[in-house]
Amino acid sequence: MNESAIILRSARRKRTVALHVQADGTLCVQAPMKTSVAWINRFIASKAAWVARRRARAKEKAARPVPVIEEGSCVPYQGHLWRIRLVEAGDASTSDEDGVILLSLPTGLSDEGRRVEAQTELTLWYKRQARRVFAERVEHWAAPLGLRPARLIVTAPLRQWGSCSATNAIRLNWRLIMAAPELLDYVIVHELCHIPHKHHGRAFWRSVEAAMPDAKALRRTLREWENSGHQHC
Repeated sequence: MNESAIILRSARRKRTVALHVQADGTLCVQAPMKTSVAWINRFIASKAAWVARRRARAKEKAARPVPVIEEGSCVPYQGHLWRIRLVEAGDASTSDEDGVILLSLPTGLSDEGRRVEAQTELTLWYKRQARRVFAERVEHWAAPLGLRPARLIVTAPLRQWGSCSATNAIRLNWRLIMAAPELLDYVIVHELCHIPHKHHGRAFWRSVEAAMPDAKALRRTLREWENSGHQHC
């Protein structure tokens, strides 16, 4: 067996085997309980080129510098770059501006402390916007599709942009708030269509493309955006 592969067996998984390359390059294999190691090895070998591409992509992502959030930094928000403005906590003279994100920081912090606090405040700001915008967009699509989730959960999974549970709860990754609105809409439609179709078969894709005829192109664009590491300046 591949030395950097981990097998996760599940009684709930009946037939399919899924591969995922983690951020450190480790291959994760999700398989039914009774699938033999020999069969899994053959399956991995048949996907060697795919695994190599994903590992190369993971290595490239790991090598990217982590952006520093400071006064004047630019960060993505709904497909556009917004500029960071750092203000002192309690400064009532500041107000929101289009294209500007105001982050309130405590006084007396060191330079490193300000950078850490700015990153924390930016993440909290993103999550607040995500809860508001995602709820609006889910409602926008749920009504005409007649597909209403039991619950909307804004979360931060390691490798999924969205999911739909067996009980029709939809989870959306808050980082989608950085993406262009049409990419967020694609993920929402994708997950709403999982309410009647708990699979990725033809009926599922027909329902996605009926709601969103350019779904295939948006899916490719989402992958390209994901692989870009998102845009900062």
